[in-house]
Amino acid sequence: MKNWKLRGLLAAAAIVTMSFPALAGTSAYTALGTITLYEDYGSSLQITTSAAVINPAACASTSVYLPKSTLAESDRLALARDLLSAFLAGKRVQLKIDGTACNGGFPSYYAVKIEP
Repeated sequence: MKNWKLRGLLAAAAIVTMSFPALAGTSAYTALGTITLYEDYGSSLQITTSAAVINPAACASTSVYLPKSTLAESDRLALARDLLSAFLAGKRVQLKIDGTACNGGFPSYYAVKIEP
């Protein structure tokens, strides 16, 4: 009897995961929004946007987005440059948020789309 209950629970979990991809730990883009906070600390760039916060990795805090901790230095610098350009130009952006890992308890980004 226990085996059937376990199978039923696993099947239900699979259905929920397929119905709600964010629960599966998938990465996702934020909605378009302007950058409202750009704080560059050299090794970390804190960003907030006017778009609703997304948190696909269920991080403990959602006050800012931080760069993914495993980014190569060259990639982190390129993102910082692109985000600063968008911030200064008032362009709307979408951040690609990691669905499986947080950075210091915050959602982490690893790509950006800038509205033309």
